[in-house]
Amino acid sequence: MLKFIYPETCLACESSSSSPICTSCLKKLHRIDLNNSCKSCHNTIDTATQICSTCLKTPPKWNSSASPFEFKGISRDLILRFKYSRHLYLLKYLCEEMENSFQEAGLPEPDIITYVPMHPLKKISRGWNQSELLAKEFAKSHPDSTCLPLLKRPHLGKAQASKAKRERLKSVKDLFSIKKRDNIKDRSILLIDDILTTGATLNACCKILRQEKPKEISVLTIARG
Repeated sequence: MLKFIYPETCLACESSSSSPICTSCLKKLHRIDLNNSCKSCHNTIDTATQICSTCLKTPPKWNSSASPFEFKGISRDLILRFKYSRHLYLLKYLCEEMENSFQEAGLPEPDIITYVPMHPLKKISRGWNQSELLAKEFAKSHPDSTCLPLLKRPHLGKAQASKAKRERLKSVKDLFSIKKRDNIKDRSILLIDDILTTGATLNACCKILRQEKPKEISVLTIARG
């Protein structure tokens, strides 16, 4: 059955492999050491505490987070292929790595799994919302959780990837709104996205979700930029 889930080649280098990532490429993956990175955003620790200076100065609006990879090298290549080049066969492997990170970080079991929304026109143009795909696949391993589109993005806005941090923080203001209010109050929410970079987009989403008074919000991404 595994042959039909994964091709018999390495997802990274396409060499013959009986596992999703060959032994050689596994050594090249840039994994995040959750025990030796910022407990809020999993960036490099640059203080005497386990919280980085950025999070100490401006605490994120989520309670906890996890990411399996740094956004560099082979990890970056896999994510970009999945995100932009329709290499959707990577979905299962990426979600398995996210699950491992979720468990390692000890994130709370969510009542609701949701995702960063994409403007309808952009979704039509690309053909899919990668964060939505990740959330729905991840939810298959959490049958007691409900996957719901809690947020919507009524304004198109510009792509965040090429923006500087200050510009990102300004551009996400009022970019999101609540789509489903039912059952958010006092519930544990898991918000999924592909990459955590400055945290501006995820903070904007969490800010809107906070208005509905959830019990807690956790963030899970494939990579930390």
